[in-house]
Amino acid sequence: MILTSKANNHYYLDYGKKNLLLLHPKLKEQIQEEGNNGETNNNQDDYYFRKYSLLKENGYFTQKQNNSEVFHYSSEDIKKAVANSTHVVFEVTERCNLKCKYCGYGEYYETHGERFNKEMTFEKAKLLLDYLYQYWNSPDNLSYGKKIIISFYGGEPLLNFHLIQQVVNYSQQLNLKKNTFTYSMTTNGTLLDKYIDFLYAWNFSLFVSLDGNDKHNAYRVYKNGKESFSKIHNNLLIVREKYPLYFEKKIQFNSVFHKKSSFLEVSSFFKSMFNKPAQFLMLNTFGIIEDKKEKFKEIYKNPYQTLDVESECKPEVKDQFSPIKSKVFTLMQYHSNNLFYEFNELRYPIKQLFPPTGTCIPFQKKIYLCPDGTILPCEKVGPDFTMGKVMDTGVSIDFDKIALFYNQLFDDIYEKQCRTCENYFCKSCIFTMGNTNNSTISCNKYLVRKGFSNYVRNLIDECEESPNIVYELSQNFKTLDL
Repeated sequence: MILTSKANNHYYLDYGKKNLLLLHPKLKEQIQEEGNNGETNNNQDDYYFRKYSLLKENGYFTQKQNNSEVFHYSSEDIKKAVANSTHVVFEVTERCNLKCKYCGYGEYYETHGERFNKEMTFEKAKLLLDYLYQYWNSPDNLSYGKKIIISFYGGEPLLNFHLIQQVVNYSQQLNLKKNTFTYSMTTNGTLLDKYIDFLYAWNFSLFVSLDGNDKHNAYRVYKNGKESFSKIHNNLLIVREKYPLYFEKKIQFNSVFHKKSSFLEVSSFFKSMFNKPAQFLMLNTFGIIEDKKEKFKEIYKNPYQTLDVESECKPEVKDQFSPIKSKVFTLMQYHSNNLFYEFNELRYPIKQLFPPTGTCIPFQKKIYLCPDGTILPCEKVGPDFTMGKVMDTGVSIDFDKIALFYNQLFDDIYEKQCRTCENYFCKSCIFTMGNTNNSTISCNKYLVRKGFSNYVRNLIDECEESPNIVYELSQNFKTLDL
């Protein structure tokens, strides 16, 4: 399909090859000529006729064939994903010393289980590390040289600091043949003054949850309702004074976007106070309890509408926070043959798994351990979708059962929507598609061909109108000079 941008540049969106080609006007004429007459007029420019013929011989300009075969995992796929997993998250405690009004475990959401202030034991963490160790050192692990991230999550993880010490010390005793460990933590920052020496010693990457100044941070309060900004702010100043280079390189900020937020104000605060950017996190609108939806609206603010309003006064705000970067990356990911996630894709015949939807391959990105020993694919998936269990007797992960579970979900959504959907950019997680325990599963990213073509055309227009954003993104890719 030929797409013409606002700037009158021509592109060919090839549904068969899943490529996007920039067209010279004469090459565009060759394509249109065949479409109109059924054959190409070789009296036209000889160079573009030969170029068109070469592309066609190599599979371009063909119609997408609907794949009647539904994607399926095998138990071997799950096993290899475990062997190549590079991120283990320990939810070391359910306890938290704050009571943030928008907390994902709070009053508005039904997607989490009831919290009982459980704490993980070292025995459970050790059992999982021992289990994974055998796979990390197996021939199935092709992630040679990669760092394995061990993350600590909560609750507030520093409330179970002793366990963090034990896990770090034990992991250093494991003799990995292909990988090394690195450590990270998401923290609310209230206890950093007590434990920063240890975190510095092990070079932790810290993601500090802070929404901005005292006004922006008003929803992050202690359980007694007292504000938390002054304590967190003071702790950060202590860390910066004591370990300035560490603060500069290893500390990042997560700012939840809500009713009191402003892209301009929040980013200005972090820039002036800490000379750092803020990573904005959007409030999750999935899984809101029905009778809490009106109350939820009192703290929710649409980030995209806000971005449009604020950029009218300061256009540079749009460039800084526009979602175009993720869109362009997706365009390059799905419509370019020159983007590789890792060098191993050039060295080994790695099987590329592309399930319907944007659902992650189970365990390849993360393995998440809850305090009670429940194993989940990540922190965003609720306890209804347990993938395994750490028990006193060992770790139980049934690869066959997991493959069957995912395949049944894929069969359902594929037959209902994916089979006829043209949205190659789908990033919807199957666990957010309604209730996967019954027949209500559905994806709201469904697009027919015309809708998808319009989406790509609009994205091309955005790229052409903001070439600086595209250039900046392209410079961030690592390239291999062969």
